[in-house]
Amino acid sequence: MKVLRCRFLQLCSFVLEDGCMTASLFAEHLLSSVLALHEDIVPNTRIVLARLLTEHVLKSRKYQLIVFSVLYLNTFISHVKLVVCMFTFIVILYKRKLH
Repeated sequence: MKVLRCRFLQLCSFVLEDGCMTASLFAEHLLSSVLALHEDIVPNTRIVLARLLTEHVLKSRKYQLIVFSVLYLNTFISHVKLVVCMFTFIVILYKRKLH
């Protein structure tokens, strides 16, 4: 499965390099799937993603704002999940102490 994710990123790289797809179509159909791999458990997938972002996506002003917005949003959601989990844990401990 990890090979498929790397191949997908390599295919996206080819699409951007060759100009097979317009920037707006790429952003609409592929960019969210590409950015979703930033937390992949396989280091090679993250390396291929970093190469794709630095060589193709981040060089284009069209994508920079979208990429940073999505990554920021994903980080924010992760932090919110952590805070909710910690709050739930504190509430459980507090309830146990009351009993």
